[in-house]
Amino acid sequence: MIVGRRPGVLFRFLIERSQASDLLADGEGLREVAAQQLESQVKSQLRDTRNSRDPTSSKLALKSLQDQVRRAAELGASVRSRLDASIASAIQSAARAEASLKEQSARKEAVQASQAASKRLIAESERRSASVQQLVERYNSLIAQQLFAAANNEIVPQVTAIDRYTVIDRVVNIESNMASNEQLIRNAVSQRSRAFVDALYLNEQALVPFVDDPPIVFPPADVWQALSARRLERYGSIDLSGGKESERRIYQALNERGEVSFNGQPLSGVMKFFKEQYNIPIVIDDKALEDENITPDEPITLELPTISFRSALKLILEPLQLTYVIEDEVMRITSKKTSGWVAAGWVGVVSVAADKEAAGSFEISHINREHLRF
Repeated sequence: MIVGRRPGVLFRFLIERSQASDLLADGEGLREVAAQQLESQVKSQLRDTRNSRDPTSSKLALKSLQDQVRRAAELGASVRSRLDASIASAIQSAARAEASLKEQSARKEAVQASQAASKRLIAESERRSASVQQLVERYNSLIAQQLFAAANNEIVPQVTAIDRYTVIDRVVNIESNMASNEQLIRNAVSQRSRAFVDALYLNEQALVPFVDDPPIVFPPADVWQALSARRLERYGSIDLSGGKESERRIYQALNERGEVSFNGQPLSGVMKFFKEQYNIPIVIDDKALEDENITPDEPITLELPTISFRSALKLILEPLQLTYVIEDEVMRITSKKTSGWVAAGWVGVVSVAADKEAAGSFEISHINREHLRF
């Protein structure tokens, strides 16, 4: 009985072994198919990478594929190693292509930035050139009108600010300075010539004889002394301020004394010092000074011990052909021409006329504007 069973067991064993061998063969076949598919995928991806214009995306796809190959169990060791090496080489190529693309992009951006900067510089240069051209046209117009000071003071600084150290800058500076100085010299020479002729004319007028009838007879010294004493008694108390407190204070200040020490201070600063020291209103007639070619910045140098305010003003103003007048409750610093100084002589005429009787029998006549200078 036992012998009779053995052929059945052996038969089933052989059948099962045959089925297992078939399954194993099927599994091997499936692995080979999967390996072939993965290898085909790798080849396709490598081909796409070579043709791709986006190395960054290709590199990421290759890294993902490389990870898939390394984890694929169906691949043999030799096949896996070969595919991994191919993918690694492709990744390196993609990385180099990516770096090259970034470098090209950076160079392109640098070129574009350089071009933009060049365009800005060109535009700025054109704008500056247009501004300089406009200024030069205005400058030429002022020079043609012989307004040299205006060209030198208004246009030249603008040209220098826009186009410093250029030929145009140097030309307008030198030309305007020379033209302005030449005009000042010409004006001074012309003024000197006119004044010389005027002085000669006055001399000629002074030489015109007049009839001494009745004659001018001057009294002896004792009569003059009596005349002066009577005049002082009668008119010494007259208030020249006209009853105005501010003008009265100015007249009083003229007799006050103080030290004078100026070393190159401007005229305006000197007047401000006197204004604060004597507490009186002082104004400068800029228009009158301008007519005499004098500015409030004219330097004043004077060093004296204690002196009256009146004398200090005389020493400061006379060299500049200036004077002062007290009117409208202020002391006004002005030119002698503007102050109407000749008219002041009529005060002396009135004073002399008022005291004719004090001279007794002596007559003072034939006194007119041409013969008096105060």
